[in-house]
Formats: sequence, C-alpha cells, structure tokens
Amino acid sequence: MLQELKREFKSVAHLKPPASRKESPELYVIAKGFRGSDLPED
Repeated sequence: MLQELKREFKSVAHLKPPASRKESPELYVIAKGFRGSDLPED
C-alpha cells in the first residue's frame, strides 16, 4: 500500500503511534500532494 501511495502522492510519511503495542500492525499514514489519476473519465 505504501508503494502505491508513493506513486500517487508527492510526499508520504508513516509512523507507529507511541501508545500502540509493538505487535500491533497499527500505522498512521499521511500523504500530501496528490499527483492525479490516469484513470479515464466516465
């Protein structure tokens, strides 16, 4: 998922919340600067 976001946004940052347990898959993702989509319009 992160690789796909990095293709679509100029900046992608991710971090694990301090209160999250080490074994938890919880992750915050912040994506800025949407580059647009190559999908055709309907």
